[in-house]
Amino acid sequence: MNQQWGLFSFLYSKEMEIQTLYQCDCNPGKRYSSRQTFQHHVSSKRHQLFTQNKNKSDLYKRLQDTEIELVKARKECEVWKHKYLDMMLEKEEEEKSFQDCQ
Repeated sequence: MNQQWGLFSFLYSKEMEIQTLYQCDCNPGKRYSSRQTFQHHVSSKRHQLFTQNKNKSDLYKRLQDTEIELVKARKECEVWKHKYLDMMLEKEEEEKSFQDCQ
């Protein structure tokens, strides 16, 4: 669903006809009865500011998630680095003991 168009609701009127209502998260509880009024709302300053702030908060959350992943990757890298160094030391000790046996 295109973010710009918000939520769609279908309600029955008193005549039992289905009505399409448009809603937007920037104005909770407000329903727009036609696509034209909703489009007018989308071009409003309130909606534009809401969209900008939502984009900023989405980017901030992605940045935080990326930083967390980076910390995890660095920790994992350290673990593998220590395993590699331990393996190399063990290999050197084996080679040294093998040479001592000859």
